[in-house]
Amino acid sequence: MAPSWNTRILQSYIHQTYGISMSRESIRKLLHRLCLSWTRPTYKLVKGDTNSQVAFQKELEFII
Repeated sequence: MAPSWNTRILQSYIHQTYGISMSRESIRKLLHRLCLSWTRPTYKLVKGDTNSQVAFQKELEFII
């Protein structure tokens, strides 16, 4: 997996994983509708809250 994702990588991932072809613009609009945005990684959250991370991973698995 790439350390950071863009619409080109997402497009490839969606196609390989789900067999669905989407344009990069459609992916961008979908992410916007879901109130998701991208940022460049700036630092690693070493002191992150483990419980919050586990809860987020479960929620993400539910979405995917």
